[in-house]
Amino acid sequence: NAPAAADTQSQKLAEQRQQYELLRDRIRTAPANRLNGLQDDIQAMADYPLHSYLRYELINRQINYRYRSKIRTFLQDTKGLPIRTLILKKWLRYLAENHYQTVFLKEYEPGLGTELLCRQLHLSRRKNGADAAWHEQVAVIWLSGSSQPEACDPVLYYWRIKGQLTPELAIQR
Repeated sequence: NAPAAADTQSQKLAEQRQQYELLRDRIRTAPANRLNGLQDDIQAMADYPLHSYLRYELINRQINYRYRSKIRTFLQDTKGLPIRTLILKKWLRYLAENHYQTVFLKEYEPGLGTELLCRQLHLSRRKNGADAAWHEQVAVIWLSGSSQPEACDPVLYYWRIKGQLTPELAIQR
């Protein structure tokens, strides 16, 4: 009875897809103070292939220091998924903009783009000073030759006033 089992499986997936879409829309539109109440509904769909995306929708609305434990758990559980990078970038921007410098530096990961790299360089210099490796990283940003995000301005300024912009580097750019 393979055809009957396939029909049952197909019907189950269709029902789950509908539940997924309804729950996703509820997460996106629920008032912030009601989001935690959707946790059980999300968990009930744990066997659905897009379950992580429901968790993403919830965490995406809860980027706040008070939810840092939930955010860290999400980041641990979603290694290798593109949605992890989206949440990590949003989380790091939140931390930087709200002056959670120590947490930002602890949770920063390389490879998230120039803006976050510059934020990391700025905060690490303020906390630990600027060593030769720091200056080398800034030189790479300088040599990119294109306009950089605003977050790079304080980093490039400090690098220049410390005499790191040599005539050779200016010409290379």
